Parts: sequence; structure tokens; C-alpha cells
Amino acid sequence: MECKACGREHDVNRGGWVILATDDLICDPVDRPDCWEKVSGWYIQRREEEQLKHHLNRGLTNANT
Repeated sequence: MECKACGREHDVNRGGWVILATDDLICDPVDRPDCWEKVSGWYIQRREEEQLKHHLNRGLTNANT
């Protein structure tokens, strides 16, 4: 399996990696914190985009037509 952030190949029978709750594998944050920062940045951005979509769609109800 490879790291979602940097593409580095990992043998899952050895250490040096972490599998996130999203089933994404990344390099161990202790060894390579840049991979964690990159992936967490993606998730933060995606969450903010989803919240914005939800906020924008919130006013579209039958009561407002």
C-alpha cells in the first residue's frame, strides 16, 4: 500500500505507517509529519467545503417558494 500524501510504498507487515479511520494509509506522523499535515489539510478543506454547501442549500425549502 502507498501513502496517500507522498505515494511512498509501505509493507503493511512492517511499521512506519498509520491507517486512518477513512481507510487511507499515511506515513507515520512521528517519522514524516509533512504527510500528516498534507492529508489533514485535505480533510479540513473538504469539511469546510461540505459545511459551506450545507449552509448555502439550507434556505432551499418548499416553505420559501
